[in-house]
Amino acid sequence: MKAVLIAVGVALLLAGVAGVVLLRTTGIGAGGLRGAGDRLEEWVGSQVVGIANSYLVPQIGYEGLDYRAPGTVVLEGVSFTAPDGTRVLGLDRMTVTLAEVPKIGEPITIETIRLERPVVRLIREVGADGEAGFKGLRPIVKRGLARGEAQGQAVEENFRLSNVLRLREVELIDGEFVYDQGDGSAVMEVGGLTTTVRASPEEGAAGWYRLDIESALGPLAQLSVDGEVSLDSFEARIAGLRIAGHLTDESVGTLPPEVQALVRRYEAQGQMELTASGDLALTDPLGGTLSFGLGLRDFRVASGEYQAPIASADLSGGLAGGVATVDSLTVRALDGEVRATGSVRLREAGRPAEAFWTIDGVELRELLRANTQAEGPPKLAGRLRGNGRVRTALDDARGSLSGEGEVHLREGRLLVLPGLMQLASVMRVATEMRAGQDAFNHEADASFTLGPAGVEVTASEVHTEFLAARGTGTVGFDGSLDLAVNGGPLEKVQSLLGGLGDAIGAVTDRLVKYRVRGTVAEPRVTVDPLGVGG
Repeated sequence: MKAVLIAVGVALLLAGVAGVVLLRTTGIGAGGLRGAGDRLEEWVGSQVVGIANSYLVPQIGYEGLDYRAPGTVVLEGVSFTAPDGTRVLGLDRMTVTLAEVPKIGEPITIETIRLERPVVRLIREVGADGEAGFKGLRPIVKRGLARGEAQGQAVEENFRLSNVLRLREVELIDGEFVYDQGDGSAVMEVGGLTTTVRASPEEGAAGWYRLDIESALGPLAQLSVDGEVSLDSFEARIAGLRIAGHLTDESVGTLPPEVQALVRRYEAQGQMELTASGDLALTDPLGGTLSFGLGLRDFRVASGEYQAPIASADLSGGLAGGVATVDSLTVRALDGEVRATGSVRLREAGRPAEAFWTIDGVELRELLRANTQAEGPPKLAGRLRGNGRVRTALDDARGSLSGEGEVHLREGRLLVLPGLMQLASVMRVATEMRAGQDAFNHEADASFTLGPAGVEVTASEVHTEFLAARGTGTVGFDGSLDLAVNGGPLEKVQSLLGGLGDAIGAVTDRLVKYRVRGTVAEPRVTVDPLGVGG
């Protein structure tokens, strides 16, 4: 969303400056209008130099020019090149239509700008300050144009865009956006961008333009923007921004690379819609005030033999004072609900984040893909509920991870629980557990904490029709297991005896202990008689 708003402002700025540059290069005041004298040419030239030097770092260049009287200019092979030689924008052809003949001392009126086959290439790099950015665009607008300075303190009056431009329309034909990770490989490409930006000057508000945009974002989605942007202060007032589309195998390539990887890994597909409104300065997006929403419908994610069909998901949040918040997230899936809230303090060191989550009534049997289930009852089932909290810092999400939570399952089957069937084999009840396929009476309760290494199970109990077990230990994010478990018929009796059972358990825990090690995919169970290993 932030990138879209910045792109809109920069597009208007580049188009406006390029249009003024064209007036100089056409020979107006020199060729078709040479009779008007050299003063017009000199004045237009001074405007071009002053505007370009006041605002932009990349410089415009072109391969050929065709002036068609009385007011059409066609420029071939246009490019914007940064001081380090990086070409950040190139297009086959730019056509500018003037609304009127320019006059000295009056704003130049450009009726339309037509950009044919523009290609924007962003190349990621990390600067000497450790901050990530884009090659050749650090910065794209000259420094010193902050919100307060841009009102006229940093730019001379004759060069302020509000005094020299009267844009009406910018037309984009078959554009392309390419993101390069920095190694020369294009990892994100959005092609077929065709849109018309209708921009009308606001009455009594110098420098402010009304925006009305309808655009296709390649095969992924449709974009609409209703708002205003200032060409002097680079502020934007977004009354409404909407991106709606369908995520498919064909459209995934138009997403940012990090999102692409997640989408492909989890086979995500479905309808989605993003909305936003609010105010922000394009020179300081984190200082803005925004409200945003995200909706998913008939969505699905999957991995291996598991899937998560999502009937609907609705998120609402905002940005204010450098803090992004998720005020409400409700996911209706698997015949239950998952709810969450959270926040990220984007201006603070490390960008600390915190989230709270609740699971209510999720049916686990729907997690299994239909084509992976064997005949008979599923190996995983049950109603799940739970709650917890997660804390981390985005700059080191794994290393700073912490949190805690608890989960509870009823009316279930847990044959896929890592180590359960191996434990049953050691206890010689595995055959009976497999035979009891019609029973959905497994129960489980667990409390845990989160850390950089994985999930630390602080307490857990599992009850089936043939065994009961309780344990503690670690389930690593790398799939490793290291659990200490007490299990067997006595554990089942203990759970039914309440406080007396706890007293019995204090004794039996010292007599028989099982260790579950290995990995989630290949757990190994050994017996620790008297807690000394075996």
